Amino acid sequence: MDQLKPILEKIDNALSEKNKSILLAELIECISALEVIEPKSSEICHLLGYCWYLHPGRLESLEVQEKVNFWLNKSISKDPGYSLSLLYLAHNFYDCKKYEKAIEFLSKITNPLSDYMQLKMKELKLCCEINISGLENSLENIQWFGSDLKFVQDKTLIAPFELHKVISKKVEASVELREKLASVLLQLDENGDLNNWFSSILMSHK
Repeated sequence: MDQLKPILEKIDNALSEKNKSILLAELIECISALEVIEPKSSEICHLLGYCWYLHPGRLESLEVQEKVNFWLNKSISKDPGYSLSLLYLAHNFYDCKKYEKAIEFLSKITNPLSDYMQLKMKELKLCCEINISGLENSLENIQWFGSDLKFVQDKTLIAPFELHKVISKKVEASVELREKLASVLLQLDENGDLNNWFSSILMSHK
């Protein structure tokens, strides 16, 4: 699959949605040809699902959504433990605000992932729980995630942008909650070497 990496890099660097769509169409065509040659490959099916996941119109298009789910599920049907397909299905459901479904697929991941991917998986599950149960009922789980940050060696890889976004949206006016949250956010900043990134959320919501 190394021959596909240059195209993936071009997609990541595409400056417009139009250019990105054109490059994705090119990549999907290449991978589809491989799928005909190797119909039993879970990796090829995953790559097709991942390409559709990258589509700039994914959240607005039911057709693109169906293609994401079709190819990632096909990957899993060939290898039920294919972690990346399970993870991106979870991401796709999360992006569509189907948080229970996202957790369902996250819970199926049993094969080892890289330390980075494991941490992103925990972050995604935590964001689902906050969206389902609310910020106040998730403080303990946020603390557990903060403890995990402490043991990550390369802090430059781990900035939990989605968690930051979710907490920023969910901050409430309750003085009692803000006091509880302050220590939790400070722990995230200290354990992740994030300066005052999380703590500044409270400052911006005064």
